Amino acid sequence: MSDNQLEQIIGKARRLKELRRAKERVRQLERELRGEPPRPEEPTWVPEFLRTQVTINVSTRSLLAGGPRAT
Repeated sequence: MSDNQLEQIIGKARRLKELRRAKERVRQLERELRGEPPRPEEPTWVPEFLRTQVTINVSTRSLLAGGPRAT
């Protein structure tokens, strides 16, 4: 595949993404005009392999809450 073809594909993908974002914005504005409550924003999706496993034990939890330090 040539560089020119790749640039065209990337450009089309960007335009499609912009159009989808604009379409969602129009829907949001239409809901506001109708007086509907705003939709809660969905959290940003993070792939599983990028998520860190966090385990908090009792001593760490008390430190985070501002409690006494465990020694």
